[in-house]
Amino acid sequence: MAAYPPASDPITTVGIDVGGRSKGFHALALRDGAYASQLSSRDVDELSHWCCSEIGASVIAIDA
Repeated sequence: MAAYPPASDPITTVGIDVGGRSKGFHALALRDGAYASQLSSRDVDELSHWCCSEIGASVIAIDA
């Protein structure tokens, strides 16, 4: 059986579009299905930090 967080904890998901070297990454965060934040960057370390440390994503989906 899968373990799910308590209903009171918000679920944060991030979708990332990979636009190549010239366009970089475009990320959008949803918290409990509602818009929370977005980031555009060419730096993968910045993107990773944003997803994990600043946004606290539970799920990250990448479209390349």
